Amino acid sequence: RDIGVTGVQTCALPIYKKRNVWENGLGKQCAKHDDWTRCACPWWGKYKGIRRSLAKWARTRITGKEQAKAILNRLKAEIDQSGTTGRCEGAASSAAMSVTQFADLYNEKHVKVHELADKSLPTALARIKNHFGALPLAALASSGPIEDWIAEMKAAGLSPRSQKVYATRLRTILNWGKSRKLIPESGFDSREIRFGKDASRNRVLHPGEEGALLAACDRMNTEQYRHTGIMAKGRLICALDTGLRAGAMRHLQNKHIDYQNWVLFIPASIQKDAEPLEIPVESERLRSFLRERRILGPEAYTFGHGAGNERFKNGSYQADIRKTVKSMFKLAGIPFGRANL
Repeated sequence: RDIGVTGVQTCALPIYKKRNVWENGLGKQCAKHDDWTRCACPWWGKYKGIRRSLAKWARTRITGKEQAKAILNRLKAEIDQSGTTGRCEGAASSAAMSVTQFADLYNEKHVKVHELADKSLPTALARIKNHFGALPLAALASSGPIEDWIAEMKAAGLSPRSQKVYATRLRTILNWGKSRKLIPESGFDSREIRFGKDASRNRVLHPGEEGALLAACDRMNTEQYRHTGIMAKGRLICALDTGLRAGAMRHLQNKHIDYQNWVLFIPASIQKDAEPLEIPVESERLRSFLRERRILGPEAYTFGHGAGNERFKNGSYQADIRKTVKSMFKLAGIPFGRANL
């Protein structure tokens, strides 16, 4: 307190300047406490140019200096072993694996376990391994190597659509690695990777093609095609009239359908974006197909196996419909995949 020449009493408040306090790699960003080792400010660790918040890295609450020292020693050991460290403890040791090892692990622990029937996946995995090879998985935490890969595919003459397909597959694999704490972040998280308008899929049917596809389904009700035309026609009508994704369509069961109000209730568990969806059924041709499948019971898969295939029970789950769809397009005289139904 000070009394100036005017006689007015004033109060001079101290102005704190943010400063770092370090002691053998252990420190705080603390300025207004006399004893920085006992204040409540967060503990930080610094080693070989890498600095981390110890509480966030170890995912625990630090109550004292000795506990902070122990965590710092673990941080140093991880940096010495892998040359880097992730956002949380243990992430860097996994990120030290190569991209090839990571792709093989994804194939073993995810693709085979869930019996994924995506026939384009082996090609995508081979392209990813051929390009990145022995590159450490941690390198894909930044967008640089991914952008270089896309530029190389462009120089090789791949279409924008193909570039996006392979890059999207890599993003899916890296997101799986993030969920398993194998990599702290993905190069796609920076939002710096962009694709042109030419990379988007074409979902347009040209005049006359819808009728040709429906007629092709009728021609598939023979022994040669195992009488798959009825189911193929139902799936085609559902795709045309509701826009439902093939993956969600295959997992849809009769219990998810409100036959009184004619609404498809798509659970979040079978949705690509994990968001539930309600789709009204407005066309009579789709309602007619759903009525025929209703007699199979609530647990039956609406767009699963049909009665024509003797190897599988009518209404059982069908993991892959690609062969049937290809036959439908071939009979209709339409290049397969152009419409991307």
